[in-house]
Amino acid sequence: IHRGLSTHITDASGLDIPTVASPLRLATTPPVTQQAAPRLGEHTQTVLENHLGLSEDDITQLVEAGIIAK
Repeated sequence: IHRGLSTHITDASGLDIPTVASPLRLATTPPVTQQAAPRLGEHTQTVLENHLGLSEDDITQLVEAGIIAK
């Protein structure tokens, strides 16, 4: 990564992850990255329950069918 275009972020487990810095360069309001991107599937259950209205049983059936990973 080109010098000046990288940054580091700490995930929920405390792991330091190198990332690409924001390409935006604003004089008075520089970009601040507050958290790492979610890991694959990290928010799947929350999305299925809270946004799609699936029950725990529905989600269990999807996991058992191999449609989603838990």
